Amino acid sequence: MRNSFINRPLIGIFICLAILLAAQCYHLYSSIQLQRIEFNKSINVVLEKTIADNRKLRADSLTNAMYRWLMDTTLTSIYSEPWSGNPDQTKYFVKDLVATEHPHTDFSLSFENRPIDPNNNSDSIKSIVAWHIVKVFRNQYVDYESIFYYTQTIGDSATQLSTRMRNDTLMLHKTYADNIRAAGISTDFNLKFIDDNDSAQFNALTRQAYHAQSLQTRPYKTGAHNKSQRVYVVATFEDPAQWLFGKLLIPILVSVGIVLGVAIALVYFYRIIRKQKQLAQLKNDFIDNMTHELKTPIATIAAAAEALQHFGVREDEVKTNKYLNNVIHQADRLNAIVNKVLEVSSFDRNDVLLHKATFQLNDLMREVQEMHKTVHPEVTLNMVLATDTEITGDRFHLKHVLFNLVDNAVKYNASEKSVITISTHREQDHSGITVYDNGAGIPADHLPKIFEKFYRVPTGNIHRIKGFGLGLYYVKKIIDLHQGFVTIESGQGKGTSVHIKLPVNT
Repeated sequence: MRNSFINRPLIGIFICLAILLAAQCYHLYSSIQLQRIEFNKSINVVLEKTIADNRKLRADSLTNAMYRWLMDTTLTSIYSEPWSGNPDQTKYFVKDLVATEHPHTDFSLSFENRPIDPNNNSDSIKSIVAWHIVKVFRNQYVDYESIFYYTQTIGDSATQLSTRMRNDTLMLHKTYADNIRAAGISTDFNLKFIDDNDSAQFNALTRQAYHAQSLQTRPYKTGAHNKSQRVYVVATFEDPAQWLFGKLLIPILVSVGIVLGVAIALVYFYRIIRKQKQLAQLKNDFIDNMTHELKTPIATIAAAAEALQHFGVREDEVKTNKYLNNVIHQADRLNAIVNKVLEVSSFDRNDVLLHKATFQLNDLMREVQEMHKTVHPEVTLNMVLATDTEITGDRFHLKHVLFNLVDNAVKYNASEKSVITISTHREQDHSGITVYDNGAGIPADHLPKIFEKFYRVPTGNIHRIKGFGLGLYYVKKIIDLHQGFVTIESGQGKGTSVHIKLPVNT
């Protein structure tokens, strides 16, 4: 029943932690899926933007080149003449000085009507006309990626330059890499170019790209051509684990913090519950033991009083003295029980005062041996004493400490040939005491708690040996007050050794 009480909260804690961990894992999994979708969306948006940016870069390069060609008097002549139908309107001419096909074109401008000075090659009106042609060309190229030209030479030159730039995949790769980094994605990628006549591959890549968590973009038109076939580009990425980790670092840390925080809180509450249960058990054991200890002297005193009162014992002086001695003995026993409890209470209040004096530890050992002979005459106490064991301490309390240890060694020794040995030795500025018995020993898992108040090694619901679990607690407190150390070595079937170290001067 006791184990089930402890196990139930422990099982509950594990279930709560498992549920919380599962919830956090599901949350992180969902976050990863959403981030993968976001990753797929980003690489497509960036590639689409890159192609548009690349087209604008080509348009800028073409317009700059076209302006230079228009202003080059060895290739083109820009001049003006009055409009024959409207003398107030100026007509502008662009003449090709190299090619014979499409040698010239003419037009008027709504925003400009001034004539061009034929003797001034750098005429500002000529420059305005040239930039007008360039601007119209650029808008048409950006919108349709087609070459609309005014003369054969300019058209051919623009077409050749546009073709070279459209087929420059390195420029597209560099621009995409820059845009990807600007979007916060550092994952490696490759650009794959396919012709639109390769329908099987095109369709396969398209189907794969439309998966929400695909590591590949959709095919996008590049403007390049291969043997008159339109060329598409697809970007494929490696698994973006580093990118995902960077995006999810804070959620991961928060999840780990929540799980650890809840785990620590649950373990803390479990330890409190377990401690409370242990304290409740210790209290119940103490009350049971105290009840058994008190019943015997109370019953003896009651029986003696009843005999003195009702059975005419008072006329027999010998019997009267016998009953009175029993009453006195049991009263002393009751007083000893009360004093032991009061001593423990005084320890808790730190009210214990030591009356220290300098004495020989060996003399104290002999006094303990005499007390032992009186209480346990059937068990021999062996003494192994050092030569120099002078210490400073409270003789009364230290004697009771040693007697408690010897008394425990006798009471808890079920061996037919009990061996109890008490020895002293000197270690520089410490005097050591060891109390050994060849009893059944103490299980290892109980040793850390053996000096706790009210603690007794469990033997089921009944303790066959009387006590309150206060003896070793008293020993530990007294040795601590003397600024000493007490340790215990034991094991089932190996006996028990209690080691005490006391400073020579405290």
